[in-house]
Amino acid sequence: MKTIAALGFSLVMLGLGFLFIGKAGLNTYRYVGTSDWDRAPAFIESSEIRAGRDGVARSGLRAKVRRALPTYETRVTYRYEYEGQTRTGHRIDLVPRRSSDAKAHRKLKRRFDQLQAQDRHIYAWVNPSAPEEAMLYRTHNWVITAFMAVFGLFGLGIGGGVIASEL
Repeated sequence: MKTIAALGFSLVMLGLGFLFIGKAGLNTYRYVGTSDWDRAPAFIESSEIRAGRDGVARSGLRAKVRRALPTYETRVTYRYEYEGQTRTGHRIDLVPRRSSDAKAHRKLKRRFDQLQAQDRHIYAWVNPSAPEEAMLYRTHNWVITAFMAVFGLFGLGIGGGVIASEL
């Protein structure tokens, strides 16, 4: 019985390890994949913050937490000119900015509102092979990626260690 429990625990740890390392790798892959994108001046047309409740948990502690924490998403519409054509974009970053941090979303919206009011441009990153694809911020959070990789390696080490000790 002890061996079955150890095997189950090690499989969970291995799964979590692979999950974290995969997510870190995917985020890095997305960032590196945009390294050849071109910059083009963009003008903000509108921005808004949408609030809602995230998740699908219907009962239990997860549902209570999800009902208690509203999530916010900043939406923006901007126009940019690339290769002589004016296009419209909505994407802000590599990944959607959805979180429970209302302050960060208000700060981003305030920045967009200032740019719109002053009719100042911001640079959009445009995919040269698909110019209809653009984003305003081409950033990557290396700290979070490093933490995910370390936690992933930790999970792989624990899971592999338990399996090795049981063999």
